Amino acid sequence: MIDLSKLKIKKTNELSWEITVEKEIKLPKYLDGSKVISEKVEFVYYKDKKGNYWLANCNVPEEYQKQGIGRMMIKSAIEEYGQVYFSNADRLDFNIRYPNHGYDSRYLTEQGEAMVKSLIRMKDIPSEWFRFPEI
Repeated sequence: MIDLSKLKIKKTNELSWEITVEKEIKLPKYLDGSKVISEKVEFVYYKDKKGNYWLANCNVPEEYQKQGIGRMMIKSAIEEYGQVYFSNADRLDFNIRYPNHGYDSRYLTEQGEAMVKSLIRMKDIPSEWFRFPEI
């Protein structure tokens, strides 16, 4: 389990945030010891033409999911931006409605959708923020 109080969120630019998670792994006996490795948790946002912020991409390594890291990242973004929207469209749905728009990264994976629905259940975000994206 991760101690969230020890994690520091770093804003890498206006729309990108990251956390570096370090963990110690045991090396094989013949190497005698351990090594600290780092993994990044990254969240990237998209600002639409109306000035609304959307979660565009998030990466939480599987072993760190369901421990509150995503929630912590989203709450930090809400403090910074005020509102953050989450797409309820899948990739195919978006391309059918806006065929000339091209690639859009605002669709969520199953894990991303589960995280957003959990945030709604915990009343961290209103359900209205989970909606179909506008161009």
